[in-house]
Amino acid sequence: MMKRLSICLFAAIAFVPVPAGAATDLPQVYDSCSGNRGAIFRLANSLYEQGQLAQAEAGYQFLLDMGIRNGYLHYNLANTRFREGQLGPAILEYERALEYLPRNRDIRHNLEFVRNLMVDEELKPVLYGGTMGFLIRLHSLLNLRENLLAVALLLWMAAILYAWRIIHPDSGITRRTGWLRVTLLILLLFGVLSAGIKIYQNESRDRAIILAAVSEVRTGPGENYSAAFSLHEGTAVKVESRRPDWVQIRLPNGLTGWLPSKDLEVI
Repeated sequence: MMKRLSICLFAAIAFVPVPAGAATDLPQVYDSCSGNRGAIFRLANSLYEQGQLAQAEAGYQFLLDMGIRNGYLHYNLANTRFREGQLGPAILEYERALEYLPRNRDIRHNLEFVRNLMVDEELKPVLYGGTMGFLIRLHSLLNLRENLLAVALLLWMAAILYAWRIIHPDSGITRRTGWLRVTLLILLLFGVLSAGIKIYQNESRDRAIILAAVSEVRTGPGENYSAAFSLHEGTAVKVESRRPDWVQIRLPNGLTGWLPSKDLEVI
């Protein structure tokens, strides 16, 4: 075990080619390094750079199985799966990465690039413009934790200004900050609404990505029901309800149907 640990740390920190003996025994190497998560991450990155994609994916997945969740881990796993030709799993991991790093341009660029390769191109997420597009971009600017912190800050600032207005109604500061109080109140209301939507999405987890290359959408939860239409990997759907081994989905255009639960995964 000590030998494997030394191999792991040496390869991860120095970023040199992994010895052949270690590459053939990577599950044990990752397991022996489980106490050093940073070393596993760096080793997986090194393997990715060397083109050993299956081994790199195993390292990223090992960290996820340990319960580690962060945007960079999902992003690197997405890049690995895309290079392996796994379109649906790559989109899934890019979407998960965005939940942690919503302002990361590389993630958004890669996600848009991969979406352009989808077979069901007409089912790509709709891009809004104008006021609606601005509000959606503003809503997507922060992750849930940042959103809650922003709400707390806005609430604190608004409370101070309104308390000052009550205590000193005729002061110059009160007269000059009227626009600021209104702006803070509008931002606070928007922040609360945005946080509420994120919390609902986080709890409901009703968005999913098709992982199967082709999945037959059926009229009911079973193989004995007729096939209504087909979906391809990477398509985003909304989960309506669940049955054993089957999921009812809804598409952005309103179409509904049932899919085997193994054919998709919730974001």
